[in-house]
Amino acid sequence: MKKDFTAETVSQVLGDVEFTSDGLPIGEVLRTPLHVEFNSESNCVPSERTTQFTDASAFNAVGSRLYESKVEQHLPVLDVDGGARVQVIKTGSKATLFAHPYLGEEREKYAGKYGATSLLRDVLGDNNIDLEVFLTPIRGHYGTFNPEGSYLGNAVTSLALRSKEPNVFAAVDSTQEHHNHLYIQTVFEGEDHRVLIEELGKIGIISGAWQRLTELEGMGIVRTPWTKREGLHKRSG
Repeated sequence: MKKDFTAETVSQVLGDVEFTSDGLPIGEVLRTPLHVEFNSESNCVPSERTTQFTDASAFNAVGSRLYESKVEQHLPVLDVDGGARVQVIKTGSKATLFAHPYLGEEREKYAGKYGATSLLRDVLGDNNIDLEVFLTPIRGHYGTFNPEGSYLGNAVTSLALRSKEPNVFAAVDSTQEHHNHLYIQTVFEGEDHRVLIEELGKIGIISGAWQRLTELEGMGIVRTPWTKREGLHKRSG
């Protein structure tokens, strides 16, 4: 986790926006900065939308919904269950997202969840992001006469996202092991964002709990890089 932050970090978290000399954002492409009371009394619902963008103490979480928009739009933020990495390439941007390393029976529930009927490639492609999916076979029901186990289908191990535009992806370490927060600097319409979250949940890139939180709050919410996990409710992401 980043213990220190700069104006560039704030800009990255909020959406790579530029600021005026008064600290106000230029343009409307800006994630919603939130101050969230992560405790049982508040039920972990965002308590207020922050207006002091450059003051790290003013907000401890960020939501994917655009701060000022007449229609529902999102700059996606994802709590990636198995971690995320941004790779430096010559042209454009690339990010690799890893599924949670489930073992044994826990992994069987993801068998066959990605296939021709999945809308993940479509919704990403419609937003100018290419997708490559990496799968591994799932085996179970081992026995004396079946030492290799029965083939139960395929599980997603990782995704490779690629954009022709630079600086589309930013990955920030989370204080939770194996987790990263991934910021996508491309505007998704509301329905596209809902499909993105649903499809990523089906294949285990995001957890069921975080998917339900996103659906409940109407946007993806993650802690800012300068907010420690200690003492926060697990719904903080």
